[in-house]
Amino acid sequence: MRRLLLLAFVLALGLHKRPRAPHANTPHGANGKRPKGGDADVEARRRKGAGTDADPARRSRHAAGATVRARQASLKKAATGSTARPKAPGAPKGPDRLPPGRTRKDAKGKDITLDPNRVKKAPNYTSGFAQDLPKPVKDPKTGKWTVTLRMHEGWDRSDFEAKANHLKNLGDEGKLVKTPDTSDLRTDKTDTWRAGKEREAFEQATDQADLDRRLAELDGQQVDHAQDLQLGGADSPDNMWGIDAATNHGMGGQLRQQLAQVPNGEQIQINVVHDKYSPKR
Repeated sequence: MRRLLLLAFVLALGLHKRPRAPHANTPHGANGKRPKGGDADVEARRRKGAGTDADPARRSRHAAGATVRARQASLKKAATGSTARPKAPGAPKGPDRLPPGRTRKDAKGKDITLDPNRVKKAPNYTSGFAQDLPKPVKDPKTGKWTVTLRMHEGWDRSDFEAKANHLKNLGDEGKLVKTPDTSDLRTDKTDTWRAGKEREAFEQATDQADLDRRLAELDGQQVDHAQDLQLGGADSPDNMWGIDAATNHGMGGQLRQQLAQVPNGEQIQINVVHDKYSPKR
């Protein structure tokens, strides 16, 4: 009798509850979750991993698409001045003057000195950059004259992309206008900009080697008007940047040669040819 009462008490408390069997039509078990391991998981992983690798044609299209997307992203970055050598026009951010002796200490207490008499490498200008360029033509739809900038052998790719795409953007916005005579627009502001850029390099350099590297790059550049004076740009520090000397010399030559065929006061749009050109010898 005591045993029967004890059994009834246990059953009443639910301590003898039997587990529910999985439904016959449910593949995931009683808790609704897929069990780990087993043939089902192996098959799922096989299907997931197949992807483009299972189809050579799909794999080829995928690779080609990735190349095109990378190229488009590269050109987009160049247009906004964020290429391997980041570039955007603007005034230098260095101090107004250098300390006595043009020397300061780095974080380790070693001297950093700006040598005004350092040896500067002569630029290696190119030739033939205007060879076979198309003649500027007026677009009947936009009313703008199309002028071409074409990458040339011996030029700095990053500087070319930054300059060409900057002008292209300005032209698309209707901000480029053929300006007749720019000789009276030029002042010594480019020299002032370069001196300020040297002070900026001196201020930001982490050690002497870093300063030497920054100055070597600056010495190989010309101070350029990001929007050329012959295209309506201003002779102000906000419109200046450093461009590889050979690249700036050649791009300026391409513009002058074509703009000579365009009437004064006409709007300009830029056609950019990114493929490198080698002149005929």
